[in-house]
Amino acid sequence: MRTAVLFLLAVLPLIGCQAVGHRHVTAPTPPPPPSDLDTVLAHCPDQADTPATSAYQRSLTRLVNDALASGRLHPQHGLTVDTPSGRVTIPVRYVGMTWYPEEVGELHATSEVRVKEYLKSHHTCPGWGVPLIGISRDAGLRGEAGRFSSLPRPITLTAVLQTDPTPVLELHDASHADTVTLGGQVRPLARDLSAPLAYAGKLAKQMGDRRYLAPFLNPARDPDYNRLTGFEPYRPGTLPVVFVHGAKSDNVTWLDTLNELRADPTFNKSFQAMFFRYATGGEYLEAAADLREQGEQFVRVSDPAGADPAVRAWAVIGYSLGGPVARLCVTSSGDRLWDAFSCTPFDQMVLTARTRESLRRQFFYEPLPYVKTVTFIAGPFDGGTPASNLLFRLGSRLIRYPDEVERAYKQIQDDNPGAIRRDARRRVPNSLDLLRPDNWLLDAVREMPFGDGVRVHTIIGDGWMFGLSDRVVPVRSARVPGADTETVIRMPHKDGQKHPASVRRQREILAEHAATHGAGR
Repeated sequence: MRTAVLFLLAVLPLIGCQAVGHRHVTAPTPPPPPSDLDTVLAHCPDQADTPATSAYQRSLTRLVNDALASGRLHPQHGLTVDTPSGRVTIPVRYVGMTWYPEEVGELHATSEVRVKEYLKSHHTCPGWGVPLIGISRDAGLRGEAGRFSSLPRPITLTAVLQTDPTPVLELHDASHADTVTLGGQVRPLARDLSAPLAYAGKLAKQMGDRRYLAPFLNPARDPDYNRLTGFEPYRPGTLPVVFVHGAKSDNVTWLDTLNELRADPTFNKSFQAMFFRYATGGEYLEAAADLREQGEQFVRVSDPAGADPAVRAWAVIGYSLGGPVARLCVTSSGDRLWDAFSCTPFDQMVLTARTRESLRRQFFYEPLPYVKTVTFIAGPFDGGTPASNLLFRLGSRLIRYPDEVERAYKQIQDDNPGAIRRDARRRVPNSLDLLRPDNWLLDAVREMPFGDGVRVHTIIGDGWMFGLSDRVVPVRSARVPGADTETVIRMPHKDGQKHPASVRRQREILAEHAATHGAGR
């Protein structure tokens, strides 16, 4: 580590440093000592292929990685260096951050995660600086908006050593910046866009956060499980794109998709990635109601003054079972859902105040006005294939609700004899029931009109059963009459959201959305 410190601090100029942390190595023969770092960089081309630029990159990489390994680089307190004159702290300065500096709780080297273990592709950009992974923490600074940040979250950072005129370690938000000013010149910023996402997958695995099986089988176990969250705090002027996962799954499902989308600078400039996690074994109508309500809350706390039109121009992408959930955000229910469930008008039902309000928010609603574009990927709008129907029918029977929920559902029927239609009487409905072609909800959902001005797109998988299905959802079931576009791709259902052709189509749809709604202007 002394090699890195001697070179970097010689040009800074803190000549004479002997060690950092606990590692000691023989110092190399240094290059001709310039007066300061800016003088060196001012004469270096952008390509890091000269002796000076290569030395800067190698030395800074070693300095940062060794400091992380020895506990000498703190996200708030800076980089600690031991010199013959005593201990020196090089402060950190955050540049272009969406997160508050106090919210960066940890720093990690990108080498700490094997990207290909969690992602199909590894996207990096050559340039100046050392890519890092930051991990967010709750610093209690965001008030009500903090509920939309699911912590911890990975932060894409790049460390750059500057002088102004004293040494400072800049930490750039590399998700949204691709250049840095060094030596008075604008230069490309080194970036690793994939490692933070892979670290998120690693973190979820370590923390046991992939706990979708428990809420799948016992959906009421965690009342806060249905949750809309952002990949990062909201950036004014960017368009929210909300990803809704499929059955027996969670937000990690979208990591490969987001990894490919983030490789496009246009996406990072224009969009704000968000996710809606829900208990896939739970009540489908309840999940959609939570998404609508939390969407309203997100807009209100993100832009209370109503000055940011971008936050009111959403794109929603629903994969598999997430398609029907997303559909209930862009359609108008009227009385259709209730009439499919009951033969008694809603206002004539005998209900407790709590039950009445719960049923009202699920069965009666208008489109979420902020959703301007919706994309359905392999959505089961007319049930699944016979094989998948059998599997999910069995899975549906394994789902259990708390006794309180079961009693409340029975009470509705006891207080209103004959009011509930036969198909819905047996038990509390759950999301997997939608995969049955004869489900009482499907016809009503298909009949509900989309909101005015909503662009509707479908991405459908085929290639199995003579091109009639993606192994789980038949092509006819994934079709949406009246959709603005339909794209059919030879892909299995399990890859629907991350298949390269699907991701390309999603990128095209989002580009059209951004062009229409003016992101980045």
